[in-house]
Amino acid sequence: MYSKTDTEIWYDDKLRALPEDARWTFHYLLTSPHRNIIGFYRLSLNYAIDDLQWPVTRLQKALKFLVEGGFIFWDDEKGIVLIKNFLKWNKLEGIKQTQGAVNALKKLPQTNLILEFEKIVNQYPYAPLIIEIQKRKNSVSIQYPYTIDSVSEGDRFCIDSNNHNNNSNNNSNHNNNTKKKSADADDVCGQPVDNSPSRKDVEALLKDYHAILPKLPKTIKLNDEIINDGKKILTEHGYDFIVKIFQDIKNYPHLMGENGRGWRATFPWIMKPANFTKIINGTYDYAKADAQKSNYDRQMEELARGIAEEEAKMRGDCDEQSGIQETTRPDYIDIPTG
Repeated sequence: MYSKTDTEIWYDDKLRALPEDARWTFHYLLTSPHRNIIGFYRLSLNYAIDDLQWPVTRLQKALKFLVEGGFIFWDDEKGIVLIKNFLKWNKLEGIKQTQGAVNALKKLPQTNLILEFEKIVNQYPYAPLIIEIQKRKNSVSIQYPYTIDSVSEGDRFCIDSNNHNNNSNNNSNHNNNTKKKSADADDVCGQPVDNSPSRKDVEALLKDYHAILPKLPKTIKLNDEIINDGKKILTEHGYDFIVKIFQDIKNYPHLMGENGRGWRATFPWIMKPANFTKIINGTYDYAKADAQKSNYDRQMEELARGIAEEEAKMRGDCDEQSGIQETTRPDYIDIPTG
């Protein structure tokens, strides 16, 4: 496996400001033999100190600089590192690499770093990976009563290079204090939290739909069927991902009414699980599908089109000047419901 590193990294002011050990450790993390295709992987400190030929305290100090500088995220309990800009330098290309990324994520144990990874991946069009993140995120949100954003950088990287036992005691005290504060605030810490989507969540989605897609038909009233469909989609994919799909729909001409019959997607139609799955699988992303066609596919289409034209001429269905008028048959028909 190889990784790409932008040469401009050597001119990055934040990186140049780090101590030499921290810079060296960062390049080690980018090229480590333990890394994976997403830069989010398990790293045993024992393996790392053997690779670098350093004492453990030296490596711990370098990692702490990288965490505090915002270059990486670190889960000390699980021994997992997340390189913040790894996907920026190593973009996933094609379906096989995206599936490889999904498989790499599945191999990781549960970690609250998944919340930071979600922020990174949402910058890219990796739908299968985003879906897998949502599945893991839902389980993490039940396991942790607070989000990672409420935890300080120092708490994310809890390594005491002098006394491991003191570190364990400090972590225990921090957890107890966190629970006490949370309990004082809402009196529910330590109790099962119902994170299932509500009607208000679906109503909020509708507002975003209207704001992002003003050219599509407005939905005035939400009935029980739409609410239930919306809850299913929210449970499966999460709010942020659905909003991202609304943004994508703007680039799908068929759904925006350019389909020969003026049909446009509606909020109830999008919320249907079967329709939503088609959208995220790229069924209506014609530009992407055309770009992925091989030269052979295009040649075969041209050949088939030529044969069809010749047959049509022979049948007298069209003359040589007018050619064949291509029509599309709609996959769905929306019937107004008053």
